[in-house]
Amino acid sequence: MNKRIASRILAVINLILLGVLVYILTEPARKASAVLDVKIVAYKDLSVLPVLVAKEKGIFDKYKLNPTIDFVEKVADEVSLVTRGTYHFAAGIPFEVFVFKAKDNPELPRLIYLTEGTVDHPQSALFVVKGKIAKIEDLKNKKVGYLLGTKQRDILESILEENGVPYDSVRLMGMTLKEIMNAYQDGLVDAVLAIEPARSYLIKVENKKPLIDGFLEKNFISPYPYGIGFTSLVNVQLRKNIVKRLIKVIKEALNEIESNPKEAFDAYRKQYDIEADYLADLPYFNDYIKVNQSTINNFVNELSRREIILFEVNFGSLILNESTVK
Repeated sequence: MNKRIASRILAVINLILLGVLVYILTEPARKASAVLDVKIVAYKDLSVLPVLVAKEKGIFDKYKLNPTIDFVEKVADEVSLVTRGTYHFAAGIPFEVFVFKAKDNPELPRLIYLTEGTVDHPQSALFVVKGKIAKIEDLKNKKVGYLLGTKQRDILESILEENGVPYDSVRLMGMTLKEIMNAYQDGLVDAVLAIEPARSYLIKVENKKPLIDGFLEKNFISPYPYGIGFTSLVNVQLRKNIVKRLIKVIKEALNEIESNPKEAFDAYRKQYDIEADYLADLPYFNDYIKVNQSTINNFVNELSRREIILFEVNFGSLILNESTVK
């Protein structure tokens, strides 16, 4: 091989190496600037609020995420679809529903935030719509409404039983959010269990006084976990860039909710066609750093003690470990 050919080969090799070096140096920046698609499934519990706020405020755009948000009317297979990685994130799922849906693979979901109510900051209330009802025992032979799409029927039955009222002596009626808000006009039930935002609507708009404010918090458990926003181990491992950006989106949205609760709730009213202009008493929104594992364990144990769940489930790995997404 003469020197001219060797020189040309060497020049080509150097060009290839330079190209590889440029790729190595620029690829991280290219990936960081690329817009990533994120698939989200959302239900109507108030814990959906961070997603609505992020959408309304352009926070997804800020962190270069292009969200596809599927708003569902009923929680069916959404929990398993997130755990399998079909969706990257779920929001607005009632926590007691989550417990039932995640029981087969409790090691797979990863909690990003949880909403909670307490005795001092209740999210539930029992209202008397008609008739003479002064205490829980007076609900015997009455018709009581509860929110559809939750496990509140089972929880109500257990509270009735613990107060000496056979659950089959009370007619429990599943109602939509708007039906609960219109309970006094429609008169379909004698009493109704109202969860936020219906609780605040009845108090602030309808000027109704609850018989028992903090009904679930006082008669079931406090803190009471209401809703969850979560991803999955599959997403953390295989789609880390999406999850890292999603966490930043959620944290900023949570800050917005804390700073501007009225504006945040207006996003909920807009999404779910609530005409009345009022501010619901929003739950505590705790991200994965603030969530106490005992809140989850105590709630699951209470479900088990009351035989609402008849299976063992361990959510010891539920709370997201921040080190796994760094």
